[in-house]
Amino acid sequence: MNIIEIRGFSSLSLLPLLLLLVSCLLLYNNAFIIIPTTTRVIPIANRITSPSSSKLFSSSPPPPKDDKKKVNPEDYVELMRSQLIFGSDEDKKQSKDDTEEEEEDFRREQATRRRKVEALLKKHDDKFKEEQKQKTWGIYANATTTKDIKRVEREERKKIQKENAIKLALAKKSGINMELLEAKDTEEDSNSFLLKNIRVKSGRSAGGPESYFEELENDLEDEWDTLTREVSSKSSERQPSVMDDVMKDLDGGLTSRERMRGIRVGTAGGWTLEIFPGDFLVHQKYGIGRFEKTVVRKKNKLTKAEVAAQTHRRKVIIKDWLVNEKKGNATAGELALFRQERFGKNAIDNDPVSNPHQTVLEITYEDSIVHVPIDRAYRLSRYKGADSLVKPKLSKVRSKQWENAKRKVEENTLQIAQDVLALYATRETLVRKPFDPKYDDMVHEFCVKTFPYEPTPDQNTCFDAVGNDMVWRRHPMDRLICGDVGFGKTEVALRAIIRCIFN
Repeated sequence: MNIIEIRGFSSLSLLPLLLLLVSCLLLYNNAFIIIPTTTRVIPIANRITSPSSSKLFSSSPPPPKDDKKKVNPEDYVELMRSQLIFGSDEDKKQSKDDTEEEEEDFRREQATRRRKVEALLKKHDDKFKEEQKQKTWGIYANATTTKDIKRVEREERKKIQKENAIKLALAKKSGINMELLEAKDTEEDSNSFLLKNIRVKSGRSAGGPESYFEELENDLEDEWDTLTREVSSKSSERQPSVMDDVMKDLDGGLTSRERMRGIRVGTAGGWTLEIFPGDFLVHQKYGIGRFEKTVVRKKNKLTKAEVAAQTHRRKVIIKDWLVNEKKGNATAGELALFRQERFGKNAIDNDPVSNPHQTVLEITYEDSIVHVPIDRAYRLSRYKGADSLVKPKLSKVRSKQWENAKRKVEENTLQIAQDVLALYATRETLVRKPFDPKYDDMVHEFCVKTFPYEPTPDQNTCFDAVGNDMVWRRHPMDRLICGDVGFGKTEVALRAIIRCIFN
C-alpha cells in the first residue's frame, strides 16, 4: 500500500485543489472517492487498471490478486459506490443503534421529569384544597361522618350559649336591654367562598369549561353533600339528612346557626336597634360599616366607682395570695411578678370587679374594625339605601371621607331648606281674586252630566277640598292629589279647570 504523508502549511493549502483534481479524474473514469476524517494521513488505494490508467483513492482494502482471473474494473467501481459513499452496512447499523439509544434515553428522562412535575402539582393541589376546605367548612373541616358534624355542632352550640349568657349579663349590668333573635338565611348568590375571596377571572364564555377554582368549589360542595347524606337501610338511594343547625356565614363558609343570630338592643322607653350579622350600619362618627358579631372585651374607660372597686378588689387578691401561698414571706420581685402575671396587659383575669368587661358590637370598615360598646349603640342606625340590592361602599375610619360627606349633605340640606322657605314666602305674598261661588251649581250640574261613573268617596273629598281652596282662599292653591292609576285624579283636575272657565 502506498501512503502519502502531507506536512506543512503549503501542503495543506494545496489540499482542496488536489482533491478537486482527483475528483474530476475519478468522475471521468466513473469512480468515486471518500474524504478521510483526518488531515494528517491520507491513505491511497492501489491502482486499478482502467482504460485511462487513473489512480483511485480508497480506504477499502484492495481486491485480491489473482493472476489466473482478471478483475473487471466496472464491477469493482460499483462495489466502491455502495460502500464508500453511503458507508458500509456495519456503519449504518452502528449509527442507527446509537441514535435509537439516545432517543430512548431522552424519552426516559422526559418521562421521569414529567412524573416529578405531576407529583409536585398534585401535592400543591392537595395542599391548596385542604386549605380551602379548612376555610370553607370552618369548624366542620375535620369531620368525616354525619355524627362528627352533629357532635361538633352540639359542642359549638354549648360554647355559644355560654358566651351569650355572659353577653346578656354584661349588657344588663350596663342598663341595656339585649335580646337574641333567630338567624336569617343568607342569600345563595353571595355564598361562593372561593370565587369571592380569590377573585380570579376564568375568561371563559357561557357554557364553556369550568375554571380551576369553580371545579374546586364544586368538588367541596359535592364532598359536603355526600358527607351530609345518609344511606337508607330499606333503599339503595341516599336520602338527605336534616342539617338545620348548619348554615353559611358572611364569607360563604360553614358555621353554626347560633353564631348568626341577631340582636335587639335598646333602653326602656328609649332607642331600639335591631341588627343581624352582615347588616350595614351608619355610625355618627365613623360612617357606613358592616356589623359582624357581638364580642366581650375588656372595658377601657372606667367610671370613678369602677376604679375604686377595682383597686379594692386587687388589694384583696394580693392579700389572699400573700397569706395563702407565700405565708407572708414574699420579696418585692415576687410581688411585682405576681402583679404582672395577674393584672398585666396580657394577663388572664376573669374577676369581673378586678378586670371589668363589656359587650361590644364589632363593626367592619374599609380600613379597620371598630368595637362600639353596647351602651353607646344609640350612635348607630341601620343603613337605609335607595336600592337594597346595591351594597354601599364602606367608609374609612382613618380619613376625612365621612366628615366631608356629612358636611356636603348638611350644606345641600340647608340650601334645599332655604329654597323651600323662599318658595313658600313668595306664595304667601301672591294674592288673587277668589272664584265666584254662584257658579258652583252650574259646575256641579255640568260635571255630573259629563261624568258617566259614580265618584268614589275619596274623589268627592278631593272635589270639595279643591273647590274650597279656589272659592274661599285668596292665595294660589298648593295641593297635591295622590292616587293609583285609574282612580280618578284626572277628573279632579278637569273639574278645577271647568270652574276656571265658568269664572
